[in-house]
Amino acid sequence: MDFPKTSHHHGLARPLSDGTLANNLISASASVATTAAQPRHVTTGTSPRDDSLQLSRAQSAQDIVCADEFPFEQAEVEITMVFPDEPPPVMAEHDIQCKLRSAARHGDTATARNMAMLLKSPSEINRSHALGDTPLLLAVRNQHTDTVRVFAQLLGAPQELNVFDAVGLTPLMIAARNCDIQTAQVLINAGAAIHTQNPGGFTAIMKAAEQTSDLPHEVLIELLIERLMDSEQIRELA
Repeated sequence: MDFPKTSHHHGLARPLSDGTLANNLISASASVATTAAQPRHVTTGTSPRDDSLQLSRAQSAQDIVCADEFPFEQAEVEITMVFPDEPPPVMAEHDIQCKLRSAARHGDTATARNMAMLLKSPSEINRSHALGDTPLLLAVRNQHTDTVRVFAQLLGAPQELNVFDAVGLTPLMIAARNCDIQTAQVLINAGAAIHTQNPGGFTAIMKAAEQTSDLPHEVLIELLIERLMDSEQIRELA
């Protein structure tokens, strides 16, 4: 025995024709297909705790502002679905710089090299951030010698290794203060100036001597003095 097709509405059952059922199924299928065919943008996030701080830093100079280096959350994060038949998106210069800075800070040498190769110019490795550091300074500060070596090779010119941070320290001064002998040696071999003075009149040797008197600092001071004397002798011969 065949029972009539029914639809339930407000607790009541009423017959439903075969044509109506088919039309409803076709409409539902078309709706699902249309929805699946279109990429969706999902936006999530919270308002920043201090908009004025972000704006003032970003507008004060043409510095890089990376989301993961500020102590507040960003306003929103956009996630875009990319389908296989679409060409891969081209990375913006700002995104390259932020990935480069993150790699420098964490010692991800492979990523640092790849991002640096995408820059318009190797000198962009010394582009400052809103907080004052460059990718080179970040790598030196966190004692990632291999990453520093890659940056030094890409920069090429020795004068590019003598940039100052926000408080007036060169990469070599930072390495000397940290007693990072390996990084200091990489910088010296690449042509970093040992005799450079910061605005306060300090040199890398003086920064090394400020630290507690232990063997690593003594070795570093000896290395700096030896290289300084060599450079002075070369200058006299010239």
